[in-house]
Amino acid sequence: MRINIKESRWRRREFLELGATTTAMAATVDDAKAVAASGVDAVVAQGGEAGGHRSTWVKRESRDQANIGGMALIPQIVDAVRVPVIAAGGITDGRGIAAALALGASGALIGTRFIATRESGAPDFYKQALLKADSDATTVTDKFTGMYARVLRNAFTEEYESSGAPAFPPFFQFLAMGAIIKAATERGSGEYFPMYAGQGVGSLRDLPRAADVVHSLVREAQAVITGLRQRARSI
Repeated sequence: MRINIKESRWRRREFLELGATTTAMAATVDDAKAVAASGVDAVVAQGGEAGGHRSTWVKRESRDQANIGGMALIPQIVDAVRVPVIAAGGITDGRGIAAALALGASGALIGTRFIATRESGAPDFYKQALLKADSDATTVTDKFTGMYARVLRNAFTEEYESSGAPAFPPFFQFLAMGAIIKAATERGSGEYFPMYAGQGVGSLRDLPRAADVVHSLVREAQAVITGLRQRARSI
């Protein structure tokens, strides 16, 4: 279903009356144009590397659709809209932030790195799975909610995909999964639990405080940018 621009503008007025800033995620240039036209203050360009649900306003028929890598997607969205663009997808350190800025983004949205922090509300087995995952540990599936999302590969994703059984439509698939996810949580097992994660998960090896992550991101990004400036002067 396509975005309802009229409804979006009405809701934005409500948020603005409360002093809120509005953003919307987009996984394609067309969707970025649509949400920008609705009046949001910024667009989040979600590269295919991103964990969690794919932010698209059109129901996709395959996992390959709306699955554009951030390196290609971010500058295209930057060129297509007039509002600030925030980069998302596979960013876990300051190098990723610096790269996003180089592509024209005004900032970065980071998810997976913050799931693997002490304050995160994710179950401990989820956090530990992130720390043990390698760079090829994720897969894109619609079997948890009926909408495509990038998660850590586990017994559920492998068995469901190999069965050939389709997923129910969105919402109904989510409801059908309720008892399975509840049981997995109670057993403390990630094998049948949706562990959303981006492709940058392979770089996570510690469980710091969220504040320490923020400080590290800023420090690393500044160091990279400074280093690039020094290289440019030497050319």
